[in-house]
This record gives sequence, C-alpha cells and structure tokens, in this order.
Amino acid sequence: MFADNKDVRMSYYKRHGRVAVIGTSEGTTDIPEHNWLPKRMNERTRGLGATDYAPVCTAGEENASCFCKDRYFFEDIFVHEIAHGAHLLGAKYAIAGWNKRLIKQFEAAKRKGLWKRTYAMSSSAEYFAEGVQSYFNVNTHLDKTDGIHGPISNQKRLQEYDPELYNLIHEVFPCKNTFLKRCESTRGKELEQDIKMNCKASTDKEITKNSLPDVNFKYDCKDDNKMCMIWASKGECAKNPFYMVYNCQKSCRVCDGSITGYRCLDKNKNCPNWSANGECHKNPKYMLYYCQKSCKVCGRKDLEDKPCLDENTSCHYWAFIGECVKNPNYMFYRCRRSCKVC
Repeated sequence: MFADNKDVRMSYYKRHGRVAVIGTSEGTTDIPEHNWLPKRMNERTRGLGATDYAPVCTAGEENASCFCKDRYFFEDIFVHEIAHGAHLLGAKYAIAGWNKRLIKQFEAAKRKGLWKRTYAMSSSAEYFAEGVQSYFNVNTHLDKTDGIHGPISNQKRLQEYDPELYNLIHEVFPCKNTFLKRCESTRGKELEQDIKMNCKASTDKEITKNSLPDVNFKYDCKDDNKMCMIWASKGECAKNPFYMVYNCQKSCRVCDGSITGYRCLDKNKNCPNWSANGECHKNPKYMLYYCQKSCKVCGRKDLEDKPCLDENTSCHYWAFIGECVKNPNYMFYRCRRSCKVC
C-alpha cells in the first residue's frame, strides 16, 4: 500500500511507522506500543492503526492468513488499519492541505446523509479507512446497512457514490494496484504480481520526523463555525477535540501565543534545536518553562507547578491517537500524565 506515493511512504518511515501481526495466541495489548491499553481491548478489537504516539499498524494472524475463526473473515482488516497509518503518519504530513480537505469532506458527507448507519461515519479517520477498503475491493458487502457495513463495498460503487472521497483516496494511492485476495493467494500468484510504484511524482520536499501537519495554528488561527465560541464555553474543546481543535482553533485557544494575551518567548537560543530533537517530551521540566514557544505551550505559565495528573478520563485515549503532538496547548496542561510531561 505504501508503493504508490513516495512522499506518503517516506513520511511513514521518518515517523517510525511499522506493521505488526497479532498472533492467534496473542491479544492486542501484547503489542508493546499498545500494552498500556485496558485488557478489555483484547475483546473489542484485533487490530489498530498507527498514530504519532504508537506508530504501528496491527491486525490478527487469523485475518491475514484467512483462518476460519476470524471475526473479520469477510474483509481485509489489515488494509483498514494500514490505511489509518497511511493517513495519520503519511498523507496528513506529506500532502499539503489534504487532511483539512478530508475533514471538510467528512462533514459534508455527514450533512448529505452519505454512509448513514455505517462505521464510516464514526470519524474522518474511519471515513477514510472504510473508503480505502472499498477502493481496494476488500470490504464486507451487505445489501442493507447494519450499523457497520453496507452496499458501498468496491471501487466502482465508491467512485459513483462518493467521488470526493474517492479522489482523496486516489491522491494517497494513485497506482490503483490490485491486491491478491488473501484467501486465494499463493506464492506463485505473488511472484507473478506486478506492483506499480511511485505513480505520483515526489515533491522532493524534505520530510523529517519533525515535519508539521497541515493544520497551521500560527497563521491560520480562526473559527470556521459561528457557533465555536458558544461550544467552547460549554466545554466542547475537551469533550469533542477531534472536531473542535481543527475547526474552532481561536475559541479553543490552541493558536499562537498572541491569542493568550502575553508575549510567548524561548528563554534559550537553543530551544528550537532541542524541540526538534524531542526534548519537549524527554525533558519537560526544563523545556516547558524555558522553551514555551518552541514547545508550543504558550499561555500556560503555570505548567511547571501543576500536579502530574490527567484531568479528563479520555486523556489516555487522546494521547494514544497523537493529540499530545497535535494539540499540546491543551494536552500538556490537562493530560500531563498521559503525555508524559511530568
């Protein structure tokens, strides 16, 4: 899946993206990056997508090998989970403006009633991942929706039903390679398969582990909805960060230091380099006080005095999906324990 777009592939690599198989005798939490999750996750899921804080895509051996005892037997769940990795560690950083366009298209699809009563409407990330499964013809097909799946299960139907999502997916996977059906694959078929690579010319832009996503908090600080201020006053920035930190940046106060009412500075000339090397997380007691601008925690002068606690029960999950990196102004203050800044 990473053959198609060099920029996406290199971004995933630079961010230490990996893939792991959960053995039939193992659980989801046996994967080292996921061992902090509650044990009930072993019953809930047999695969997770890569994030900034846990950069590994996983799925069960039983699904990859087409064993009969597989809860996802009628779909290729590895494609779904790797799609998350290609999104959250790849396209979000490598394709300018792509992630914003995905979120806007997800909201538009929801307003139109597309994908109603399916898992695709859970979030913009699931909207993309479910679409990718259909794009590669490996999704479960149902004539009527059941709350998870439905009739849009192949590439042709996807292009007809939701062409905007199809085009977003095609930017990430422009080669349109045909996957061997996992239950029919043989070594002979694998050797005969012709995999196309780099079907989109690279931008030649240097992608490093410190490249920023396409949400520009400093120069694009605004509210995209007239209700943002009201929602923020009711606590939606914490309750619904997946929407709010992208669409209500000004009201949620996740912008540059000018929004918070005091001048935000680094107190050491080496702060930018230290921040680029990950010192905001490795050495937070110094960095979050002396390098606030570089660590993007402006407006939180009292960080160093706060107890090492999570103030929201969702902090663990938010940290897991990468919010400590995407939204440090909130997370370093309210989710100190999960973000490991104390």
